[in-house]
Order: sequence, then structure tokens, then C-alpha cells
Amino acid sequence: MPTKNIAIIGAGQLGSRHLQGLKKAKVPMHIFVVDSSEEALRICEQRYNEIPENQLIEDTEFTTSLQAITKAIDIAIVATGSKPRAMIIKELVEHHQCHRFILEKFLFPKLSEYEEIATLFHPNEVLAWVNCSRRYFSCYQKLRQLLVDDGPISFKLEGKDWGLCCNSIHQIDLFAFLSGDTQITFDCSQIDPIIHESKRSGYVEMTGTILGKTEKGSTLQISSYADYNEPSQYTIISQHHKAEIFEGTKKMIVDGNIKEMDMLYQSEMTGNYIEEIVKNDELPLAKFDESAILHQQILPHFLNIYNKIKGTQSDLCPIT
Repeated sequence: MPTKNIAIIGAGQLGSRHLQGLKKAKVPMHIFVVDSSEEALRICEQRYNEIPENQLIEDTEFTTSLQAITKAIDIAIVATGSKPRAMIIKELVEHHQCHRFILEKFLFPKLSEYEEIATLFHPNEVLAWVNCSRRYFSCYQKLRQLLVDDGPISFKLEGKDWGLCCNSIHQIDLFAFLSGDTQITFDCSQIDPIIHESKRSGYVEMTGTILGKTEKGSTLQISSYADYNEPSQYTIISQHHKAEIFEGTKKMIVDGNIKEMDMLYQSEMTGNYIEEIVKNDELPLAKFDESAILHQQILPHFLNIYNKIKGTQSDLCPIT
């Protein structure tokens, strides 16, 4: 197998875990890690060195500049914040001939960027997957098989401050996966009229409840409360089945039967992602077009709330 050039753009917490997972891939590789922060690169390299050596890796380069990469990139993992992501993708497609991407979410903070990237991807035959990883876990794949032909579902999640802006797309993606519907009408009138500073510098967060409904009758209710004393819990009900899910303890109760959940860390998945793309050009994650639909349906609500609270008319909602 010829050597693959793999790039990780963004060496923060998530990027470093992607790198740890990538080091386990059974693929001949030349790895590039890019971040504007030398401190982030230093910590990322430390975490990389915690993983046993992989003789298939020809070299690993850490750099602060995407332009320093002189080779064509076979697969790129874009693990930056949302603001520079579209620009980075354009650079990789146009100047590094990259046609395979794993993208972190929230994809983009501007609605216009979804069409821009779709227009870039389609003529260049780019394949991209969005890393809403619950689809990857067999526990959720089995639950989908149980629910998919059992009529509309009711999907409810309640928990404390789990990141309504940055992580809602994970829940919306899971809802779409389990219900089989991507066309969702959202009601965000129960989001609290308060902007919180995100733990990620330059981004914001919110609390409250998002409601959703599909044309086929499936309903969504996801709540991130500022004050909540119970463990986060999903309750998913169809015509004949009920699932209660406690991801914190990796337990799923389906129709009264307790099941263990195969929830994996990112450092346990990324190597498998790369192997599957190299071998099959496929991944059991949402592809860009499907995920973009979900993002484009919820982003206007966040943007409207943000502008109303801030008294602005911005086209950018700083969520990541």
C-alpha cells in the first residue's frame, strides 16, 4: 500500500486525541499536524509520544503553517474551531489536492459557508464525513434497527450544561439517524435569553430547550439546564419500544433489558476511521451533505437569538 499523507489541522484537545488514534492506524503514513499555537503543538506532541510507536509511520511533522506542507494530502482531519474551518478546507482542496475529509462540528458559523463548501466539494468529487460519532457505535446502530420500522419516535434528552450550541448537533444527528428523518422543524423559543462565554475562547454558549418535529411525526426535545441535579438521560420511545440511555455510566435500558454501551474515546476511533477510508472510501458517519442540512436548519435559530440578545445584525453566530 502506498504511503498516505494525513493532515490534522488543529492541535487542541480534540486534535491531539485524533492524533493519538491516528498513530494506531495500520496504514503507511506521513503525518502532518498544523496549529498556529506552538504551545498547542508541544502538548499535542507529548500526547502523541504517549502512544506506542507505529512502524508504518514514516514521519510526523508539527508545523504552525498550512503552507509549510509541500505534499498533496490524501485525508485531512479538520479539528479547529468553526470560524476558520471553511477557509482551511478551501486551502486544502485548492492547494493540497485533498479530496477526503473528516470534519469536526459545529461545521461553520455562517450560513453562506455551507453553500460555498458544497459548491467546492461537488465538482472536485470530495468526500467528507462529519464526526458526530454516535452513529459509529454499535449500540446506537442496533437501536436504530429496532426503531426504524416502528413508526415515529419521541426523543428526549435532559442534562446539566452539556453545551446546547456546540453539542446540539450531536443530538440532532442522533435523532436524524434513529428516526430516519433529516427534515426537522425547530422551535427554539425555550432557549434562555442569556449568552454565556464558551470554554473555547471567542465562542459563545447557551442553555435551555430545543424542540423539533419531522413531517413523519417524530419529535425532539433536548434540554441543557444551567441548574440540574440528575445525571444526563435520554428517553427514546417508539410505538413498541422504549430506551433509556445513561451515557455517563455506559448503560442503556431497552424494553427493560440493561445493555452495556460501546462508547469509545476519540483516541480509540480515529485510527479505525482512517483504515476504513483507505480500504473502503466509506465511514458510518453522516456525510457532509446530510450533516449540512441539519446544521442549516438549526443555525438560523441560534443566530437569531444571538443577534436579538446582542442587538446586532451579524451573519456569524460564534458557536463551535
